[in-house]
Amino acid sequence: MTKPVILEEEPARQYLEFAGPKFMKDRRHYPLAFILRTALGDTGCGSLAEFLEFCRKNNDQLHIVFQRIINKLSERRAPKTVSFYMYLLFDFLKFHRIKLEDAKQQLKMPRGTVRIDRLPTLAEVQRMILASRSPRMRLLIQLLLQTGMRVSEALSLRVADIDFDAKVIRIRGAATKTKAAREVPLVPELEAAIRDYLDRRKVDSIWLFPNLKDPSRPVSRGKVMRSFFNLLQRYRLAPRDPSGRGYQIHFHVFRKWYKTMLERAGVNRLLIERWMGHTIGVQGVYFLPTPEDEERERQKAAEALRIFGKIEKPKPPLNPVIEKILAQHMILKMKAIEDELLKASLLAFMKRKKDVLAKIDQDLEALRERMSEFTSMFTREELEELEKVYAGVSDKENKKNISDRKARVKRAALVGDGNSRFRRKNG
Repeated sequence: MTKPVILEEEPARQYLEFAGPKFMKDRRHYPLAFILRTALGDTGCGSLAEFLEFCRKNNDQLHIVFQRIINKLSERRAPKTVSFYMYLLFDFLKFHRIKLEDAKQQLKMPRGTVRIDRLPTLAEVQRMILASRSPRMRLLIQLLLQTGMRVSEALSLRVADIDFDAKVIRIRGAATKTKAAREVPLVPELEAAIRDYLDRRKVDSIWLFPNLKDPSRPVSRGKVMRSFFNLLQRYRLAPRDPSGRGYQIHFHVFRKWYKTMLERAGVNRLLIERWMGHTIGVQGVYFLPTPEDEERERQKAAEALRIFGKIEKPKPPLNPVIEKILAQHMILKMKAIEDELLKASLLAFMKRKKDVLAKIDQDLEALRERMSEFTSMFTREELEELEKVYAGVSDKENKKNISDRKARVKRAALVGDGNSRFRRKNG
């Protein structure tokens, strides 16, 4: 595996030897090289040895250097990424016995916004699985939904970890976030999907999700992430979340879908937490369900997590006439909202507020897309009539607003508007 040139310098080689082979196996040497190059550029040092000497001589000024680096990174990178880069830099310096306590206390790290997720509907889940061209991606999506695994846990699964006889999937401790092994129920629908996938796949590998070019290794997380978001974008299921940090639907949302479906079905909460690999402390120690209890909860889970052959309960149908009247009212309300957005858009344009203008344009596009769901129920002539109705309503509303303003002015002239100066003048 090739290393960046900066890591060939003696201070970096010493640190990498100390960090061990797993550091490079996890490909952390690339971000380390990046942050070290950034630090050298910021301080004007020509080598790592010179940079370490700079840090020792200017220890009381390190907080200024680090804050400059943080601010520069924050311009284009997420807060978590910035924190990770700085962690690597601090660990490197700590290894070389650079004192950092005082400097770290004065730093202002960037704060992330809360990401707002959205649970996919059953129809969207079915569409994602069926629309994928890759059998591996189809199974991965279904497995994440029906086991609540983290994506890293799923990608580290071996075929031998699936016990078809005991109806469980065993997740090895090395792959989990808490380093504790656990078992997850294998629901019948997922069992059938895994068997079918294994029968059809053309590569021989110990891994459930192998790298197709090198089956001796599992597929990389980056590869499946790119494939997944390409799938979402292809079928327009990837809107940004309101925080702007990411997408509303992503792999971790499937874990939330799993928990939500089980909670709705009334599955024991402590069992859900155990299956998901959450730490539940003393409650988990004292919770000892019998095999019969656990089997009963597994049956509930199998039904709650079923994806195919299950249809979401439809809404009671409305009389077509009532449906059309309801659609008319919705169109009129949406047109009023559209007018307000257009006014706000004009104002933002005049004040040159590009961010606000972009947000309004996004809202307008979403509103018009939603409005098209209702306008599709009408003929062209009916829509023209609705336009006339809306124009009449708007005129009446404007006239009412003008008459209301005139009435307020007249009332103020007669009795005063609560302003003491007005009363003194007319007293």
